[in-house]
Amino acid sequence: MRFMKSTLSQINEYARRDPAGLIAESDHNYRKNIREIARHIADDDNIKIVAVAGPSGSGKTTTAHILCEALKEMQETIAVASLDDFYLPADRLPILSDGSQDLESVAALDTALIRERFTSYLNTGILQLPKYEFATQRQISVAQTLQLGERGIVIVEGLHAMNPEITDLVPRENIYKIYISTNQKIRDDEGNVLLDGRRKRLLRRVLRD
Repeated sequence: MRFMKSTLSQINEYARRDPAGLIAESDHNYRKNIREIARHIADDDNIKIVAVAGPSGSGKTTTAHILCEALKEMQETIAVASLDDFYLPADRLPILSDGSQDLESVAALDTALIRERFTSYLNTGILQLPKYEFATQRQISVAQTLQLGERGIVIVEGLHAMNPEITDLVPRENIYKIYISTNQKIRDDEGNVLLDGRRKRLLRRVLRD
């Protein structure tokens, strides 16, 4: 049975009858789509960076790692970098009008460091990644050094992975862009929307946090 159910009663019926099957089929279908994308990337020797962007709770990190697995199976040299590790220290973060830190803005990222590290990677095949400690809100400048070589590929995932502040440093032929979000609506049997993509992302974020 191919899982394309979009009404609450259909989903509930499948979940009651075969909950493990519901999860397995959904996961299989998603991974199949990711493998098709991986094949496009592997077939293009010019691609050096894959940018995975999307709103909060959309599955960026999960998708980046599934894509990484698929590309490794295709014998690609691959690594995943999170833009969350490029956050500025607490004393340099932008502040909202209510006095709280603005962690959603591209200005919260150390874009100068992003440009430096990825420009160096494009030129040398070596990528030095920082690590951001959210508990202390401080950054370890070089936490990991990756020797990826001339044909290496880096998957960069984050809210602003396709922001021109970041992508403009990469020649167009060297970057592959993926935007990910949840867009399937859950409806009742009369067609009324019970849960849209935005609310699904909110639920996922609440459960995760």
